[in-house]
Amino acid sequence: MKLRPASADAREFESRSFKALHEHLAGRSRQVRVLDLGPPTQSIVDYFSQFHARLRIVDLPRFARSRDIELAADCHHLAAERFAFEELLTEPDGPYNLILAWNYFNYFNRDTIIRLMSRLNEFCTRGTLLYFVTVVQAHMPDVPARMTLTGDGRMRYDSDVTYMRNSPRYAPKVLESMMPSFEMQHMFLLQNGLQENVYVFRRRRAEPRLNVITDASLVDFSTPVGASRARMPFLVTR
Repeated sequence: MKLRPASADAREFESRSFKALHEHLAGRSRQVRVLDLGPPTQSIVDYFSQFHARLRIVDLPRFARSRDIELAADCHHLAAERFAFEELLTEPDGPYNLILAWNYFNYFNRDTIIRLMSRLNEFCTRGTLLYFVTVVQAHMPDVPARMTLTGDGRMRYDSDVTYMRNSPRYAPKVLESMMPSFEMQHMFLLQNGLQENVYVFRRRRAEPRLNVITDASLVDFSTPVGASRARMPFLVTR
C-alpha cells in the first residue's frame, strides 16, 4: 500500500484563541500557573514571561518515548498506547490555570485521551483552561507538527514530515465525552484545516468507561492513507 507523500509545510496564522487567552491572563492579579505538554520552546517561554507566569514543561512526546511506548512505522509520533500516566507530573506545582495540549489529541485514541485527562483532572481547579488544536481535514502529518508563537497573537505550525496519514477528526461532542469535567468555551475554525479549541474545567465528574478490549482497542495511526481502516475501531470521522 503506497503512502501519500507530503512536502515540508510551514503555516502561520492568527490565533484567535491566544488573543482571548491573552486578555484572560492579563486581567489576573495572581500568578498564572501554566502546564505545557509540549517540548521546551523559547517563544512559549518568552510569551508567558510577560505575565510572570510559573511555566511547567512536561514534554509529552519525550515522556512517551522514555516509557518505551511502541512507535509505529519507525516514526517518532505518539502511538495510541496504555501510557503510565500516573508517572506524569510526579511532583506537580498545580493547580494550573492553563494547560497547553497543542495538537497531540490528534495522535491519541479514545482510551488514551481519557487516561490522560483523568490524570490532568487532578491538577485542575474550577476555571482551568485547556488549549488544543484538532485537524478537521481528512489527512494530517504522520508526526505532530511543531507549534510556536511568533508574536502579535500569531502562531506558526511547522511540519517537515515525508508522509500524511488519516486524521481522526474528533467532533466536539466526542471530545466532550472523553473529558466530561471540561466544557467548550471557544472554538475557532481556521482556513488551513485546523481548529483551535479552548475548554474550561467546571467540576470533577465521573470518568467515562474505558473499552475492555485489549489489542483491538488501540487505534493504529500508522496506517497510511488509502489503507484499510479495519484496525481503527475508534477512529472518529464526520
